Amino acid sequence: MVYTLENDQLVRSERRSGKRESYALPATFPRLSWPTALAYDTRRHIVTLSSLGGEGFLYRFNARSGKWLDYRSLDNLDLNALSYDAKADRYMGWSSEGSLVFLSHAGQLQTSRRILDQLSGFAPAAGIPLHVADDVFEVNIVDFLVLETLRVFEPDLHETLFKERELILQERRFHGDGQRDLDKTAAERLLELVSEERRAIARNALIDLFPPLEWAFGGTHYADGFQSSWLAAKRVCSPRYFSRYFELQTSVGDISERRFVEFLRATKTADELTAAIAEIEADFLLPSLAARLDESVDRLPIENAAILLPGMFRIAQTLVGLEDADPFSSPWLSAWRATSWYLKRIPANLRGDLVLETLRQTKALSVAAILIHLNDPADHQEGRDDAFDPAFELDTVEAMKAEWLRIIRNRAASDDALISEPDLLSLLYRWRKYAGSLDEPREWITKAIQTDEAFASMATRMMSRGTSQSWNDRVATPVKRFNREVIEDFIGITLAKARCDAIDSASFPEHREALQTLHRSLEVWLGLRERDPLDF
Repeated sequence: MVYTLENDQLVRSERRSGKRESYALPATFPRLSWPTALAYDTRRHIVTLSSLGGEGFLYRFNARSGKWLDYRSLDNLDLNALSYDAKADRYMGWSSEGSLVFLSHAGQLQTSRRILDQLSGFAPAAGIPLHVADDVFEVNIVDFLVLETLRVFEPDLHETLFKERELILQERRFHGDGQRDLDKTAAERLLELVSEERRAIARNALIDLFPPLEWAFGGTHYADGFQSSWLAAKRVCSPRYFSRYFELQTSVGDISERRFVEFLRATKTADELTAAIAEIEADFLLPSLAARLDESVDRLPIENAAILLPGMFRIAQTLVGLEDADPFSSPWLSAWRATSWYLKRIPANLRGDLVLETLRQTKALSVAAILIHLNDPADHQEGRDDAFDPAFELDTVEAMKAEWLRIIRNRAASDDALISEPDLLSLLYRWRKYAGSLDEPREWITKAIQTDEAFASMATRMMSRGTSQSWNDRVATPVKRFNREVIEDFIGITLAKARCDAIDSASFPEHREALQTLHRSLEVWLGLRERDPLDF
């Protein structure tokens, strides 16, 4: 059996069958704030869970009966790690202040010993602690100590682990990729870096540190569902934290655990949250914050939803159009997905009114459009989308559409407020969909392109850019093109051709490329010229 924490519930999984059972805390128990660690009492078959935040608690679960036993206050002691010592029949924990803590099998505090100051990896460098700041650890202390042991006694293995990230984390692997035999051989080769008498110890250490690779040593093959628990525990096997264990610092562009915890604490008041977001944005860490929100939705406080949700809307709206090398993990995608998942954690009787008020406050059109799409039955064909699980009632969806239309109409009445939106075309088509016709967005476009400069600027906004690369190409070729449907819908082919003919593109050097590309496209669409394969 494997015990993990998911969505503030204890989950028991059978390794062979994959069967899973969830156990929520009884209503009489204190609410689970920030779960930090699980430990298993092998003598009594009791799972013990520690949490921090406020006074902190220990919760005990009987693995045999499948029932929660009791809970005990930790009296403001924050435990970041917990394990059971079967020989001494007690628990050993690591506190946020850097002490080893010993507790009885029933969870009673026995003694503690501060050792943080004796760990070289935690010593201040230039006045900045490498792995701890204030009361927050940047890494999992148990993993850190094991890796430090490897660094001291097996430096060759330690150095190689950092170089073999994809292997030991099993990144970019998928079923049937033909990598299993190669990975198994590579894993065994890691042990060859260690003296023969220590290989068994090194093997066990690698299994403990890197569960994704355990299968290569004849052990368990873990599914992707375990990633969330490794992330929550700040394990070295989590891609988010891996580099910190070896570089002894947070990577450039990556938000630290301390900053993230400060962000969560700032959700108590609107002023604190606004200031926290502004500071994070000033440090160019907003994309990293979006990724952390996406990965750590279970840690976002529901009790502060009225403050946090508007903040998440603003964060996501700020990231619209921000490109990333991987379109499936862009900051914009992470931000709106985190917002959607967070909404589903808010009680159903509150989320409808809350999301409407948030839309009125933030006027975040792009975020709202995504949420409307995800929850609108009209966008999900019955029988073809069995996963459709709306967060809102249909009345809320329709109310969001009405508010969305009110906001975009007001924005369209302003001179440049709408044209500056990074996802302008997407918004125009949403406008058509919610209003029921093209009349309103087309009328706005007509007014917005009255001058030659405005038309040239709109051409630049409507031109899409990308790359094209054939099998034998060494480098990708830049591609610039226009969508015929877009021009037909919002301007008209004939009118667009007449405007292009009348404009001297040299008069608008910043829009010259777009005007020339549009002119060539219009001539092709009208049959006035053949398409040139070299026209991009």
